[in-house]
Amino acid sequence: MYERYPNRIFGSVRVNNNFSIAMKTHIWIILFLFFPAEFLSAQNLSVANIFTDNAILQRNKTNKIWGNAHAGEIVKLTFAGKKYQTTAGVDGNWSLTTEVLKSGGPYLMQITSREDTVQLKNILIG
Repeated sequence: MYERYPNRIFGSVRVNNNFSIAMKTHIWIILFLFFPAEFLSAQNLSVANIFTDNAILQRNKTNKIWGNAHAGEIVKLTFAGKKYQTTAGVDGNWSLTTEVLKSGGPYLMQITSREDTVQLKNILIG
């Protein structure tokens, strides 16, 4: 059918042997609407950028640790011989508050979910 009318216009899209730029744009928009970027990422669990290897946490205080995971995901934190657990909210945000920490270290902070693990090394409390 298209061979007979190679430049026939259907709506706002010119039909020929190749897709027009407008049609390609529409396809990309539809793909991004139905397949959000979070499903394309390899890692579902993350911790806030402020928490890195070689970090120092406040001594004699509770410390809040936070990050992102899939909504409803159980997040576990192991740090300084203690274990903590929480569930990510509907927006994917999670947070935990540690017990009062005394000076020490270096410690390994391990944050795990069902599928992923984040390890922060050489964490000091001071």
